Amino acid sequence: MNTSDRIRQLRDQRGWTQNELAEASKVDIRTIQRLESGQPVSSHTLKQVAGSLGVSLEALRLENQPTPNPSGEFLLRIARADELVAIIDGTYALAPQYGTPNNEQEADLIAGFLGSVQDYVDILDELEASQRVYAVFSLQQELDALEKGGLWVFGSRITQRIHLATASGDEVLNWPVAAIKIVPKTSSEIMQVRGDDKVFSQTNDLSV
Repeated sequence: MNTSDRIRQLRDQRGWTQNELAEASKVDIRTIQRLESGQPVSSHTLKQVAGSLGVSLEALRLENQPTPNPSGEFLLRIARADELVAIIDGTYALAPQYGTPNNEQEADLIAGFLGSVQDYVDILDELEASQRVYAVFSLQQELDALEKGGLWVFGSRITQRIHLATASGDEVLNWPVAAIKIVPKTSSEIMQVRGDDKVFSQTNDLSV
């Protein structure tokens, strides 16, 4: 179920019309219509709608994100920047994995790409729609450069348990994290499943 379907489902459960949801969320009804048709809106708007429906922004977004294999073994290949943005949007941290670069050029490609991804993890929620267009364009150029350099990017959205020490005791938070791995496209650990989809066997523990 994607975000638009989830919003429609929660609205129907409350017996609300689109207009009633718009009023409760303090947004225009056209915004609700765009949301339910799958068109993009700002993170701020989505947060308002999620609050009106009684769910967190994180919970609403997680419905729409690619999830790893239940056993945590696989990451999906990311060939398009919009797929990458969908994974990192709303995450709190980046969990990168990569092998030892074979040369300086490869090191530059990996370092530059992961630096850009980390930047967007930090600021993506603050970008206007027009700025996101340039973000997708920039990330696509870096994905293409990695592929030309013989490297593929794999990733997914995962949840990590974070333990915080507070005055009242330990508090456990579930953080959405972007798990990104870069490997040579000739790696023997890349497996083909379901037609042209390719996945990478996730054998290392992810950490942030």
